[in-house]
Amino acid sequence: MRHTIKIDIYYTTINLRVVANVKKCVKSIYKKNGYEIVEEEKYIEDDRGCAFNFTADQQYMVLSSQTITHGLIAHELWHIVEQIRKDKGSTEVDASYLVETITDKIYAFLKAKNVMIG
Repeated sequence: MRHTIKIDIYYTTINLRVVANVKKCVKSIYKKNGYEIVEEEKYIEDDRGCAFNFTADQQYMVLSSQTITHGLIAHELWHIVEQIRKDKGSTEVDASYLVETITDKIYAFLKAKNVMIG
């Protein structure tokens, strides 16, 4: 499943993927964008999920449909918000509102798709 979350104030898009095979999806995204996974980035091949970006305006969150939990969503969202903070220079207060906004959008999508969260 795919969902795009636009964060207009930061000119950023979060590309959410909920998939059966995280490694396969991540490798496909890298290849489609003309990149290879280098040794330092092996962490993104976690079986449960990962978050990464190639540019400041395109973030990716890939979650396993078999092991999705509230904690995993929070963990990967933290990586995305921290990257946006670094790239865009937002404050801690801005980041907290960003977490709220993105969380609401992620959960609305998952609910609409009847995704079970463990």
